[in-house]
Amino acid sequence: MKKIIVISAFLCVIIGLPARAQSWTDNFRLNAWGRGVVSPIAFSGGDSSVSAATTTSGNYPQVGFSVAGTAPGKKIGFLVDAYWDGGIPGVGDNAKVWVQPFGFIKLTAGRFIEDDLRGSVGNTEFASWLLPAGGKDEDAIFTRFQAKLGAHVKLEPLYWLDSPWKGLMIEGAFGSSVAPAGSNNGDTRANRNIIGLDAADIYKGMQIGLGYKISNIGLVRFQFIGNNRTRLEPDYTNNGYPRGQSVFDGLSKNSDADVIEAAFRFSGIEGLNADAGVKIPFEYKTDTQFIEYPALPPNGEKETADLDERTVKRPVVIAMGISWTPSFLESLNVVVLFDVSFGGRIEETGHHLLKFGANAGTWIMPSYKITENLKAGVDFGMYIHKKDEWQQPIGRPRTDILSDSNYTDIGIGIWVELALGGGRIRTGPMIMLPGTERYMWVEGNSLGYEFRPAFTREPVISLPISFTYNF
Repeated sequence: MKKIIVISAFLCVIIGLPARAQSWTDNFRLNAWGRGVVSPIAFSGGDSSVSAATTTSGNYPQVGFSVAGTAPGKKIGFLVDAYWDGGIPGVGDNAKVWVQPFGFIKLTAGRFIEDDLRGSVGNTEFASWLLPAGGKDEDAIFTRFQAKLGAHVKLEPLYWLDSPWKGLMIEGAFGSSVAPAGSNNGDTRANRNIIGLDAADIYKGMQIGLGYKISNIGLVRFQFIGNNRTRLEPDYTNNGYPRGQSVFDGLSKNSDADVIEAAFRFSGIEGLNADAGVKIPFEYKTDTQFIEYPALPPNGEKETADLDERTVKRPVVIAMGISWTPSFLESLNVVVLFDVSFGGRIEETGHHLLKFGANAGTWIMPSYKITENLKAGVDFGMYIHKKDEWQQPIGRPRTDILSDSNYTDIGIGIWVELALGGGRIRTGPMIMLPGTERYMWVEGNSLGYEFRPAFTREPVISLPISFTYNF
């Protein structure tokens, strides 16, 4: 029903425009972006497959458009993205209202993405055709603000300065309190959802970022992303017996650990964009249920239970992206991405220790503009996963539990791209070289059939055809 209402609202806005404004462009803006990928053939060994309509990360094309409206005074407005994902059309990344009563402050509420501070170098659209795990996006360098239902505030305290050095931004986002199961009627309004709750729990889970634009040099930024891990709360649907529950909802980028991030983007040389960042999670203790280690043949998932205490340290992540178009050869563009994670571990005192091996990903993607509308390129990706280790008792490795977690994946593809004016089409052969067999864990299958083969060591060769519109 909500999706039908959204579509109806779009129609009402469009139909009613002539009566409310002199022209569409006075107060409203319409644009669109989407992508579909068709793979006529993919084969590995004696097996082959076809996909008629997918995307880099999903099973359906990304088909959408946006409607933005701003009042004549430019102090209040909205943005709604509509999209299709195989079912009934619905809301995409944004369905938000915003108000900017003064030039230095802006408040946004609803479903949103805010990218002022996000990393600025992304991966190829063929990443998932080249490596089993695909590739990381701009968030690997510095995480965007994103919410399915939250509030975002942006402050520019030096806005009043008539100077190129006024580029200080302070941004924050928060969600809404969630009452323990069975304790209320589902109302999320603060004055009706208050008994037994604490606002400090929500603000501890905020995402707070600071960015500063250094004139003619680049952008430096820092941020804190609070955790939203479950904690033991009474379950009033089960006689008040405690179980792991989230205390707030709405934000999309929280994890189970508090994280601090720092990044610097250098853009002081024409044609060069270099962006690098680090993410440092805080160690924490938890006594609620979570998956400690994913299924790995011949063993299923390692899952803790409520009241079992673990000490968790998530890996540190360092990422860098460079996009370079040399002034002496403007038809050439080279994109390089690198990320590494290390130091992750989980410990149950006196029982066992899980140490996660270091991981590293590298992408090198040169391209050359042959004519104004024709471009060719090469995408190369490599992912190295060092062996994880399970010690039980602590100090004694158990090779029978994590016996095959060490591998190197490689992928390479050659493509050509044709610009179409408001869009483009890109295609070429992609070769994936998995470093080891991969399996999917199928929960509930009969004993001996829990693992479904996903990749063998055989090369996977495919011919994706990607077409993207943007107008």
